Amino acid sequence: MTKLNQEFAWRTWHLSMQLTEMGQIVLATSSILAFENNNNPFRSRQQWVNYCMNYAKLHQTANENIKKRAKQLEKNAIKSMDALHIACAEAFEAKSFYSKNFSLE
Repeated sequence: MTKLNQEFAWRTWHLSMQLTEMGQIVLATSSILAFENNNNPFRSRQQWVNYCMNYAKLHQTANENIKKRAKQLEKNAIKSMDALHIACAEAFEAKSFYSKNFSLE
């Protein structure tokens, strides 16, 4: 990913958080994100994700259907954790999916 694309991604995420704080969009989170964040060795990133998760109005807990869907997504060369994030977003019918994971673009 180019530096320009990274800057665009950061600005998009920042704007999304501003809109969330103003109540213009609804942020969702999942047990998968909480698990992944708790294992993040970078304290500043962990704090940022916690900050964002505090604004979430929806929470999806991983269940068997989500795990099955993630396995299907993995067949398309999507890594297991990424597949779980996407499957959770699909489960609550998210209209948008934001990720700082540039390999998903």
